[in-house]
Amino acid sequence: MTPVRTIEAVTAEAFTAVQAAAQPVVLKQLVADWPIVAAARQSDQAVTALLADLDAGLKVPLSILPPEANGLCHYDASLTGVNFRTTSQWLEDIWPRLLSPPADGSGYYVQSLPTEIYLPRFAEAHVMPLLPPQVQPRLWLGTDVATQTHYDLMRNIACVVAGRRRFTLFPPDQQANLYPGPDDFTPGGAPLSLPDIRTPDFARWPRLRAALDSAQVAELEPGDALYIPYGWWHQVQSLAPFNALINYWWNDADSARPLPRLAFKAALVALRDLPDEQKAVWRHMFDLFVFGDSEAARAHLPPQVRGAYGELTPERLKALKAEIAAAFK
Repeated sequence: MTPVRTIEAVTAEAFTAVQAAAQPVVLKQLVADWPIVAAARQSDQAVTALLADLDAGLKVPLSILPPEANGLCHYDASLTGVNFRTTSQWLEDIWPRLLSPPADGSGYYVQSLPTEIYLPRFAEAHVMPLLPPQVQPRLWLGTDVATQTHYDLMRNIACVVAGRRRFTLFPPDQQANLYPGPDDFTPGGAPLSLPDIRTPDFARWPRLRAALDSAQVAELEPGDALYIPYGWWHQVQSLAPFNALINYWWNDADSARPLPRLAFKAALVALRDLPDEQKAVWRHMFDLFVFGDSEAARAHLPPQVRGAYGELTPERLKALKAEIAAAFK
């Protein structure tokens, strides 16, 4: 494993270059001036007091990991469910569990809480300098638990605001070496990796060694942030008894277009079982018109006859969606 590159005093202009490089980067002390980070420097109780003052008075989902989960949020043994249960609790009832968890090894975790709903005044006092205000923060709270290796089809800035966390990141080309779980059940919207990298079993998962060789690792303290590029696999390990994190997900893609995952599933239906020589033809087509320089590929055609190869205007997009929908009826 290699350390994630660190940048100090990052500017919005520098962050544009960071995103273009498509590599994870630690943004050192990016949010050091946030009130919640100042509270964390005092005590865990100061953090919960600050959040309690912002509480909208709604029940929140609390995930409870049994001792046998060993602090890892993961699939259950059947790979059709998860190894924790989730209940709805008032925040005021959650604080004692997070600050003084039982000694039996149970874990507690509040995942991806939209602050605009549950803590509506949070964003006003905690401004993310690198993103527009419409990208809203989400809150993660927990004891010393880990989230299993997974990826998000979003760009992500994760800000540690209390406790410490270790991020282990893998580039997208390591997917095969991470043994992804089933696509039909995706707890966070994408498959989880099956091996536990905390205790790697190379006899069972031999390709995992190659993934770990390519991994990057970062340990963050309050005020630090981490940029995670689109599609990068990451495992997150909490390193303190009480931990809090704020993250921001966003995607620059046109929201009017179908998700790429749907195109992937359509390709599984239409292409995966073709003879190899036919798949080779379609591989060239995809490389030319989808993954390559699409402008160069269509340059010989007058704009008015480019059809689906040309600009996807709202009218063209609507027609293509209808054609695709009709094919799968």
